[in-house]
Amino acid sequence: FNIPDLYTPMHTPLSDTSTAPCEGTDKSTLQIPPIMDRYGNAADIGHKSRMEDTSMCVPFSGGGAFGVFDGHGGAGAAEFIKDYMRNVILRSLDSSRDKEDTLSRSYSLTEEALESFLCETEMPKLRAYFDDDFEDDDEYPLMTSGSTACVCLVDESTSPGSLAVANAGDCRAVLCRRGEAIDLTRDHNLKSCTEDERRRVAPYLQSASSEYLGGLAVTRSLGDLRASSGSKNAGQIAEPEITSMALEKDDEFIILATDGLFDVVSSKTAVETVRRHMLGRQATPATAARYLIDRAIARHAADNICVTVVYLREWATSAGPGPRPSIIERSATGEENRRSE
Repeated sequence: FNIPDLYTPMHTPLSDTSTAPCEGTDKSTLQIPPIMDRYGNAADIGHKSRMEDTSMCVPFSGGGAFGVFDGHGGAGAAEFIKDYMRNVILRSLDSSRDKEDTLSRSYSLTEEALESFLCETEMPKLRAYFDDDFEDDDEYPLMTSGSTACVCLVDESTSPGSLAVANAGDCRAVLCRRGEAIDLTRDHNLKSCTEDERRRVAPYLQSASSEYLGGLAVTRSLGDLRASSGSKNAGQIAEPEITSMALEKDDEFIILATDGLFDVVSSKTAVETVRRHMLGRQATPATAARYLIDRAIARHAADNICVTVVYLREWATSAGPGPRPSIIERSATGEENRRSE
């Protein structure tokens, strides 16, 4: 994909000042490292032939934005969304918009840009390849690529801070508070539809027991245009559900992950796994994310998996974040690659 003009690659340096507190240190005097030094990400291709999941981190004054994206029909849409949304978020925050408005704006503008791009580039290729007039949709209409998206804005400019989370699809954000798992998002699929959403999609289902909407397992996503008409897959919407809340001093960390993890690991188990890993081994968020993926693979996870773990400020003073965050990726050949953000 060629990203439109709004996209400008970012190269933001990270601080190397984070250290774990020594025994007996007065925590009130500790300099807490910036949030971008307190997150880590890991990704795994799983049993798929290609990697379609990706992640995003965006530093801003007093906090950071973190996102995971689960692509389908190729990785192009997820990569486009990640890059375009990053810049919309930065420009929105620079204009002093509130966090919920920033998230709503980032999804709507990204969807508009992606639809325009797909109509201009991908759709003509699909039509030419299949040499079809596309006057009528098939039972499962041929679609361009798309992606689900879950994005969390963490603001620590005040103590203990606040967060806002937007979700469209079946990625998930989970908060650990006093060791308990709190789901910050709801999965948008036909298995967990609200009554209102079930009524909205009902006219587009083959039967009341259908688990797929036009060939997709989710009811919300970005992209996914029908090649026949250039319109959104019937019943599908890109509008995210947005939740905001004040953080508490007992909030420890946030997990964001694609459904490849949560298909086989519950939110409760994920939080317990990270907490045990962090407390027992003084591990970094990146190794905790990798540990979660290894647990999912041990439970026969079949899908791509992308996981981000973010230490929150109060947790950082007690658990002691490790060195600069890193990204751990495993390719189709099984080789691990580690890189710093």
